Amino acid sequence: MKVFIITEGGRRFGFGHVTRCISLYQAYAQQKIRAQILVNADNSVRSVLKDTNYMILDWLKHRNRLLRLISGSDIVIVDSYMADYLFYIKISRICRIAIYIDDNKRVSFPEGTVLNGSIYAETLNYPERKGVDYLLGVLYVPVRKAFWNAPRKVISKNVKSVMISFGGTKKVSGAMREVLKFLGRQYPGLKKNVVMGGIPNKEAADVERCGDSNTRFIYAATTDRLKHIMLKADLAISAGGQTLYELARIGVPTIGICIADNQRRNILGWQRAGFLTQAASPLHKNLILAMDGLASKAKRERISRIGRALVDGRGAERVVKQTLRLYAN
Repeated sequence: MKVFIITEGGRRFGFGHVTRCISLYQAYAQQKIRAQILVNADNSVRSVLKDTNYMILDWLKHRNRLLRLISGSDIVIVDSYMADYLFYIKISRICRIAIYIDDNKRVSFPEGTVLNGSIYAETLNYPERKGVDYLLGVLYVPVRKAFWNAPRKVISKNVKSVMISFGGTKKVSGAMREVLKFLGRQYPGLKKNVVMGGIPNKEAADVERCGDSNTRFIYAATTDRLKHIMLKADLAISAGGQTLYELARIGVPTIGICIADNQRRNILGWQRAGFLTQAASPLHKNLILAMDGLASKAKRERISRIGRALVDGRGAERVVKQTLRLYAN
């Protein structure tokens, strides 16, 4: 079977698209199907993709090369904010089964299946259209294999450690610096594990200067390492991207900070679900309120149960099985 997953990532785009595409790649592998990931990216994605069959290709610039490569495919999955409507039309015509990963009802998708595994997907009122099917909501959210069978998280009596993860783009470094300075002043004894992702070297050095003796910076973390950090963290402070779904799967009580407009629905959706506490502007004041609001062990236990109940880790498996059912028909 010929399966391609087309996406984008790196310092310009972030890593959320790549990590959820890896989840689907791993779910196909579970079915003994070897997919290939075609990613428009810089070299920062190589460490994330190192255990997959992938190719770095600027498919926006070299569209004809991409179409020749995937011609006659059985299944093609596209996860992109950059692809235009005509690109989706060509994909739908060139393969047997087309899957479009969407977050915000971005375009009017052609014949195929629209996958939106976000917490707010069912509120977007996707239109009923002939030839278009939908897989909507957290039942279908793909998380990476390490999170499929995560153990139950133990909630500590007191908050002694926090995981900080804002993604890997250049623009997140300012928020990271602000959060680290705040935590150093207000909670000097708090242990801080900062996941640096693909933040460029200069910005990473600026972030590190804001740490203290209780701060550890983690680069190029494997998925297993991230899961371990999440299991040990009493709290997480996170941007509003794909990491929220992995934090929910583990059950880490989380404070959300919106770094980009396209994260706003995610943060609000998780806030309404009762899993996330948002720290909006002014950041210092709201971080204090959020931290104090999560001091209670009973509250953190309740939040942890909500996250794990919503994300059961089987989303990628459900998506892949559905694509194979479509293929079989």
